Amino acid sequence: MDISSIIPVILITSLVQFCKEVGMPSKLAPIVVFLLAVLFGIIFIWNVDLMKNLVAILQFALGAIGLWEISKPTYQQIVSKVKGDEV
Repeated sequence: MDISSIIPVILITSLVQFCKEVGMPSKLAPIVVFLLAVLFGIIFIWNVDLMKNLVAILQFALGAIGLWEISKPTYQQIVSKVKGDEV
C-alpha cells in the first residue's frame, strides 16, 4: 500500500462519519464503506487488472473500517466532553 492508497481510506472514513452524523444508522456503515470502497477502487485504479482491483477495494474498505475502529474511542471521549461542557 503506497501513499496514494491512503487517500481513499481517509475519504471513505470521513464520508461514512458524515453520513452517520446526518442520520444514517450505524448498522449500515459497513455496507456504505464497502460501496464507497468499490467506487474509489474504480476511480483510483481504473486500468489495473481485476485481481489487483479487488485487492485494492478490500484494502480501502478494511483500512477505512480499521481507522474508524481505532479512532472511535477518542472521538467518543471528545464528544462526551463537549456535551458535558454544554450542559
